[in-house]
Amino acid sequence: MDTNFDVIVIGAGPGGDIAAIRAEQLGMNVACVDAWKTKEGKPAQDGTCNNIGCIPSKALLQSPKNFDQAKHHFGALGIMSTGELRMDVAVMLERKNQVVKSSNEGKLYLFRKNKVQFLNGLAFMTRAAVGLELDGRGAVVVNGECRTSVPSIWAIGDVVRGLMLAHMAEEEGVAVVERIAGHRGHVDFNTIPNVFYTSPEIAWVGRTELQLKYAGAAYRSCTFPFMANGRSRALSETAGLVKVIANPTTDEILGVHVVGPKISELVAEAVIAMAFNKASLTVDKRAELLIDQNWTRIYLIECSRGRSYDPSL
Repeated sequence: MDTNFDVIVIGAGPGGDIAAIRAEQLGMNVACVDAWKTKEGKPAQDGTCNNIGCIPSKALLQSPKNFDQAKHHFGALGIMSTGELRMDVAVMLERKNQVVKSSNEGKLYLFRKNKVQFLNGLAFMTRAAVGLELDGRGAVVVNGECRTSVPSIWAIGDVVRGLMLAHMAEEEGVAVVERIAGHRGHVDFNTIPNVFYTSPEIAWVGRTELQLKYAGAAYRSCTFPFMANGRSRALSETAGLVKVIANPTTDEILGVHVVGPKISELVAEAVIAMAFNKASLTVDKRAELLIDQNWTRIYLIECSRGRSYDPSL
């Protein structure tokens, strides 16, 4: 077993594993250390997110969501139940366990494929960590590039400032190893979305009206109901709305806030629209990227120009 590494990644969560893989792709010799184990004692990669957090919770949420649809909404769609619906918790939990297991095995496969040496155990930092600075809540203090107070140590994800988001840790992990390799790694925190997996779902990206008010920035904002969206009506999921905040002069989209069906997927379109502002796309084209529905597209154009849309007209 090789014991000389260019980079050692402590933690194989969403940020750590993708950082290790990217470092190998950039030509570095990499080890990734993580202590998670299954109840059978096997390595359980991907940290809190896959083992007890994001993935198992979403797997469990899918069952009651489908149960609610079958019990309360299928009739309106012409699907009639002739028997009593019931939930089998044991089956739900077994399905969740299989989802977690498959994800763990998939990440281990990616490590083998990319020649990352995975060490299942605890990692300890000794003299190098003596000068590691922590903030008032115990988070590792980093600068804008995720450098710590110790030159050879970088930190990302849940141990640093900011929201505990898997996809933010992934962005930071890739950027850090690219910087280590001498490239210009970059993370645009303004285009990292936030999602609540409630019913209806809630998501947003960019700035809020309150943040813009405090900054003294000019903006326009308006909302659009999903009730006026054909796709939402077809799904029988019309609760919710879209709110767009835009610069009144340049039409730049400053923030998008959404409550409604399947928003966890839809918010990615808002991220693309905001990211491509740098390419001087027209308002019409940016709106087209957001939601491919004629009335919603019209709304987004009008909203960025400071006009409201009333679906009753």
